[in-house]
Amino acid sequence: LGRRKEATAVEPLIRALQMDGAIEVREQAAQSLGMIGGEQAREALEYYADHSIFPTIRRVAAAVLGELPPPAPAGEAITGTPVTQGRS
Repeated sequence: LGRRKEATAVEPLIRALQMDGAIEVREQAAQSLGMIGGEQAREALEYYADHSIFPTIRRVAAAVLGELPPPAPAGEAITGTPVTQGRS
């Protein structure tokens, strides 16, 4: 899912990161979220990097975050072009 960048998989991956009983599944979910990227994935990874009860998940989430490109500044599109409101 991560390699295919399936954006529809973000929510199920977050649930797996949060609740799956197998630590390996949680690790893979974090890695897949990093491959997919996006704001929702970043927010989940930031949360689990700081708050997971599992040290391994905190480390994996932090490592994945370190590989993500920085988020676009507010008011800018991904291309770096400012987003304008209304007509020009």
